[in-house]
Amino acid sequence: MSDLTDTHCHPWSTAFNADRAQVLTRAHAAGVTTLVVVGCDPTSNRASLELARENSRYWATAGFHPHDAKDITGADWDELERAAGVPEVVALGEMGLDFFRNISPPDVQRAVFERQLELCTALDLPAVIHSREAAMETWEMIEGWARQRRRAGSSAPFGVMHCYAYDAMMAERYIEAGLMISIPGTVTYPNNSRGREVAAVVSEHALVLETDCPYLTPQSRRGKRNEPALLRETAEQVATLRGMTFEQLASVTTANARRLFRLDAAEARRAAQRSQITREGA
Repeated sequence: MSDLTDTHCHPWSTAFNADRAQVLTRAHAAGVTTLVVVGCDPTSNRASLELARENSRYWATAGFHPHDAKDITGADWDELERAAGVPEVVALGEMGLDFFRNISPPDVQRAVFERQLELCTALDLPAVIHSREAAMETWEMIEGWARQRRRAGSSAPFGVMHCYAYDAMMAERYIEAGLMISIPGTVTYPNNSRGREVAAVVSEHALVLETDCPYLTPQSRRGKRNEPALLRETAEQVATLRGMTFEQLASVTTANARRLFRLDAAEARRAAQRSQITREGA
């Protein structure tokens, strides 16, 4: 069975409180063996890290979602910087702009997003970017930031457009800026022609997959809770759209996820830390 990587999931959600262990067991049984557990606020950042520490194939991100931008304090920023130095934390985010709901004022969203991008540059970490009803506004912030990172000599992917929902032309602009494009379960919806086009034509080297669970459940269980095991349905749909076998699609997207989150280096850092802890405890 070809392994898959869920590059964006929230198994810390209260939606999984009753059966979290079983959900994670089902993911592994379905071949979804690597999870990037994404934080959105101080509480979920801690929960993501806790889950990542429980399994060597799980990783964490830490960041501030645009909905929560208005509530972030100086102490929260300090905690985020500390979290960024932990081996299990492989990216900052999810961060970005959400002008669909405007739960936080747009100017506050921009300020919090910009500061997180600056932190990504300072710490040389990728960004997990949320963008809803803000395609050009997000692009305008990303473009300058990406140029700065290039001038600094960074050659790794700068981040990922999580749950990508814009068109194929915009996707190529983000890719040219150094970002990857993440395809969610909505690609399986019969009426999502734009999402299907993106999944079919986006550059192979920039393609990754996600569940965003417990949200965006694929078509077969639409309306119910999503979970990492259901990433297979998304992968099968994307493979069909691209004229690839499932195994080919799984191999490509897993390799891209490893490159995006620099998992070879993260694994080495985690192993070194655990070895040090073992020596100190001996």
